[in-house]
Amino acid sequence: MTEINRCPSTLMEGFATYSPKGSKKLFSGQKVNPILEFNIDEFRNTSDILDAIHRISVSGVQEKFPAIIDQGRIRISLNEERSTYILKPAPWDKTLQNRKQIPANEHITMQIASQVYGIQTAANGDAHLKNFSLILQESDYRLAPAYDLLNTGLHVNSDDFGLDGGLSFNIEKSDIMAKTGHPCRLDFERFGKQIGIVETRLKRILGKYMQIPDETLRLIDHSFLNDKMKRTYIRIINERINRFIRISE
Repeated sequence: MTEINRCPSTLMEGFATYSPKGSKKLFSGQKVNPILEFNIDEFRNTSDILDAIHRISVSGVQEKFPAIIDQGRIRISLNEERSTYILKPAPWDKTLQNRKQIPANEHITMQIASQVYGIQTAANGDAHLKNFSLILQESDYRLAPAYDLLNTGLHVNSDDFGLDGGLSFNIEKSDIMAKTGHPCRLDFERFGKQIGIVETRLKRILGKYMQIPDETLRLIDHSFLNDKMKRTYIRIINERINRFIRISE
């Protein structure tokens, strides 16, 4: 039996199940057992699971299953039932490094985005190697709630953006970016100016990413990643920060 000593949603300490905040956000306040009463791997390639996968329209690298809450339990929905949740287990693709840590990776990355940086996120987080969308609110465009946020460096060899050509094809690259293929702060400053962010606001935005906030370290420590993956997660962040703060010539 898995021992739970923090909220499975918010990672708040002192809870053996969902905290009131986590329960309200995910389940409208109803009590739900955080432990699945079935082993998803036992259903692999069975007709029921394959049919469930085909009933989900959300694409991505991870298998996804339609789920509902039934008397305080999470279960896969039946053909005639309308699902209200998406269940995302560890991918079955064994070519992915540390594949069983992917759900914990996605969970902690979503919590850091939401709790530390104030990024609006989807509650059943869905960046399989990078999803970003825009929504139109009246006459203004803004980023849609983030989903699929993942520290991809834990599982595959990836670049800084998941995009060919970096931030923009028509921005002069810093000497650091040109030499190493990795951007520094100057590249982000040039990008910010190109899209019209005023300098004072740009400095304030970029200033958030000069070091790892203590809250990020706390959340990683309380995450469901194993100890090795926690250390690797922090190392990757430090590597990105060190690249970011380099001074261009």
